[in-house]
Amino acid sequence: MSGPAERPVAPQPEESAATPQPLTRPPVEQQPALPAQPPTYRPVRQEPATTDVELEHAAQPEARVPGIPSASFSRLPTGPVDAVTASHEEPDPTGPMPQWMISPPIAPHRGLGAWGLGFSLMGLVASLFVGWGFPLALVGIVVSAMALRRPLESRAVARWGLALGIMGLVYSAGWLLWAAIQLGLFG
Repeated sequence: MSGPAERPVAPQPEESAATPQPLTRPPVEQQPALPAQPPTYRPVRQEPATTDVELEHAAQPEARVPGIPSASFSRLPTGPVDAVTASHEEPDPTGPMPQWMISPPIAPHRGLGAWGLGFSLMGLVASLFVGWGFPLALVGIVVSAMALRRPLESRAVARWGLALGIMGLVYSAGWLLWAAIQLGLFG
């Protein structure tokens, strides 16, 4: 046995133009050698930075394709987002008001008659003992008179406040008159 046994080769069918040829690599010795110097790159032209104002006045920007630098201003996708602020301009009073600006009507306050009645009662009670209860009675009279002019106030409560305030004022005036006679002021 002188060497490895040779295998018989199977007959190949005739190759036609429709049969694709398998791709083969050339042997290592036949591959072209790599260049000794690294390839040179063209310098990238840097665009000057533009401001947002310049972009607003610019013509229609061209479509942005990812990976291709563009001449317009761009930011990273993780960059800050512009904040939208509301304008502080007063609306036109002659124009229609937006629905969100219409304030609900203010309900009229009730209870002014009750305040008048309370002050009148305090003035009457104070005037039963001393003559200096007339300021409370005066406040009760004024507040009760204001309550009588308002349409939603209880008229009965306002009338009671007015009557008791007048009674407190009369009693205070009696006390002050008696004190003046006792001191000899009206001689």
